[in-house]
Amino acid sequence: LETPDGVTVETAGVWAPTANEMAWRLGLDETGQYDLRLLHNGLTVTKSLIVSDDWSLRRSPVRHNNGLFYRYYHSGEDPIPEEVGITWIEIPYPMEEVNLLGLELQWIFLFLIVSILFAFAIRGRMGVTF
Repeated sequence: LETPDGVTVETAGVWAPTANEMAWRLGLDETGQYDLRLLHNGLTVTKSLIVSDDWSLRRSPVRHNNGLFYRYYHSGEDPIPEEVGITWIEIPYPMEEVNLLGLELQWIFLFLIVSILFAFAIRGRMGVTF
C-alpha cells in the first residue's frame, strides 16, 4: 500500500486468511482528496479517499470487480480489472449523525422520519384514505 503526503500507514498490513482479506490502519494528517495505490501481482490499483467534514463531497467507500449489481450499487469508481486479482477495496467511512431533539441519529433515520411526515402531510391532496 502506497499513500500520498497527508496520509500515513500506521500499521503493517494484517492478513486474515479465513476472511481472505488484508487490512491496514491509516493516519490522516490533513483534510483533502487522496488516491491510495495498492500494488498486487506487479499491477497497481488506485482507491480514492476523501477526508473532509463537507457532506457535499461524494465519497466512494467501495471499489470492486464484481458483477452488474455491484457496479450499479457502488458506481463511484471504475471496477478493478480482473487481471489484478483483487476483488474488493473498501474504506469504512463513519455514518454521518444528526442531532434531533438531543438525540444523535444516523442521517438515514432523519430521512425516514421526514419522509413519513411528508407523506402524511400530502396524503389528502394525493387522494389517500385509510
